[in-house]
Amino acid sequence: MPIETTNITGRDDHIIRKALPYAIETIDRLPSRWREESDREDMTTLLGVYGDADAHRLNARQHLAGREES
Repeated sequence: MPIETTNITGRDDHIIRKALPYAIETIDRLPSRWREESDREDMTTLLGVYGDADAHRLNARQHLAGREES
């Protein structure tokens, strides 16, 4: 039975579409023993529902790389 959700902020989908790539990229940077692969796989699947997952991940990766250089 699907759970009915409410758009709490008016930007819920936007926030999820931005947060998932950061979470995936963060998991990828962890040592393998700490990675929660099943969560990562589910996040990747969910992100695919929001469109071009690769583009969203590339944006997050570039943003994180820019932060590391600062």
